[in-house]
Amino acid sequence: PISICFECDDTMDANEIFGFTAVVKNKTANRISLKMSGSARRSYPKLLFPDGEVGVLDFGEVNTTQRSSLSFQVSNGGTGVLKCKFDVVGDTNAFSVVSGETCEIKDDGTVVVVQIVFHPPNDGPIDATLCLASNDVDRETEGELMIPVLGSGITYVLDESFQRQLDLGVCKIGQFVNGKLNFANKGPVPYPIQFSFPN
Repeated sequence: PISICFECDDTMDANEIFGFTAVVKNKTANRISLKMSGSARRSYPKLLFPDGEVGVLDFGEVNTTQRSSLSFQVSNGGTGVLKCKFDVVGDTNAFSVVSGETCEIKDDGTVVVVQIVFHPPNDGPIDATLCLASNDVDRETEGELMIPVLGSGITYVLDESFQRQLDLGVCKIGQFVNGKLNFANKGPVPYPIQFSFPN
């Protein structure tokens, strides 16, 4: 068997016709000429947002002791392989890309989920920019897209004088005993409280 490969480069126009002749020499010194032709097919990857274009990623208010995440999907609506890279420009201590930061998406319907996490290090509004660079030449600035990222850090304030111990006394087997705890929130926003009993 004889395998002949031809690779198209970026200098060829889409649908450009090409031709060449391959000469094969066998053991008896006979030569066979094979005429071949074809057409170039240039890849045109296209960045798509299946859930709609992403305008602003707004996390709202997030406690400084917690994390919040937002995500969106990207896919390839063109041909070839779509290459994407997401970078946070600005406060990288507060915002980070945890999923889909660098991806290559084939033109087979694959969808990639990009996830951004907001962990405010301090109180007050915080903003940054999510920059997307891709090989989608239809996008402005050679495929670069900038998405504003917003959020605000808040700190819950719990009154330190609240009751820290609850004494239910002696409880007999099968008996129910009621207890009472008092809390006071002196902060500007509601304070989430969760009760759990260690094993």
